[in-house]
Amino acid sequence: MHSGVLINYLYTYFFTIIFCIVFQIGFYFKTKKNISIQHFLWVYVFLFYLSLVYKVTQIGTIWDIGRYETLIRANQINLIPFASEGMTTYVLNILLFMPLGFLLPTIWPQFRTIKNTAYAGFGFSLAIELGQLLDNRITDIDDLSMNTLGAIIGYLLYRVLFKMIYKRDEKKIDNNFSLVIKYEAIFYLVCSFVGMLLIYYPVLFRRPLILQ
Repeated sequence: MHSGVLINYLYTYFFTIIFCIVFQIGFYFKTKKNISIQHFLWVYVFLFYLSLVYKVTQIGTIWDIGRYETLIRANQINLIPFASEGMTTYVLNILLFMPLGFLLPTIWPQFRTIKNTAYAGFGFSLAIELGQLLDNRITDIDDLSMNTLGAIIGYLLYRVLFKMIYKRDEKKIDNNFSLVIKYEAIFYLVCSFVGMLLIYYPVLFRRPLILQ
């Protein structure tokens, strides 16, 4: 049983990172920048986290297109805030995105502002919610707002820990980066999502319990 769970996860992780690896190869040749081992390891911690998010939320894939009579169903889109029952769903959605809000500024200086981190959290959550429509699932405004809140809380946690550990202000962000370096994190988010959307084949494994 444990080996089956591990294989199931590794299957998800593979499709999370496959396009990211292609991007990394081009990234390193394009920038000709010496990337530290520490940065490299942090990136794969980030990708590990993304694979867990995909495993938990189970976004739809291109294999789901055509399985249902209509692609978008109005009754499966909830735009009424705070219509979800119980606090558990809210808490879980917040917790799910707190690591995103913490890891982004930890790894990339461009996300050491609450605005950029909140935008990234909102955009990533929106992509997941829209992806769930492909799989005949509910897209909920509450999930979107709680995920974004979770990213903001994760960012605030980063700020508190940074002050406690280093006891100094952060260095100013260098805005002279190339676009590839500046948006490296966004490329990873997009590449991992595209990998799951286009080539992940979920039928090979039984689906786990879904939080969203």
